Amino acid sequence: MRTLALYSIYYIIYRVVCDSSSLTSLNNQLYHGEPKFLLSAYNQATNKAYCYVLLGLSQNTPEELSVVEDVFDGGIIVYLPLNSKKGH
Repeated sequence: MRTLALYSIYYIIYRVVCDSSSLTSLNNQLYHGEPKFLLSAYNQATNKAYCYVLLGLSQNTPEELSVVEDVFDGGIIVYLPLNSKKGH
């Protein structure tokens, strides 16, 4: 399972009522300057049934599109960390 995670470039994360330590760990690896960014985006995106967060970790994915919601449903919502330099 660890090898699979190391070579994954896209994650689709659905609402799970279990503990969120895996998401916190992933946030610390990807957004160490924003300790609650990924958990906040996850909570906002999954507050409705069957919603999800898509993490795009490919080198070709622009940073401002790396955390999005509702990609497959037509209404894309983008999440950016507060310290993001995009849009300034």
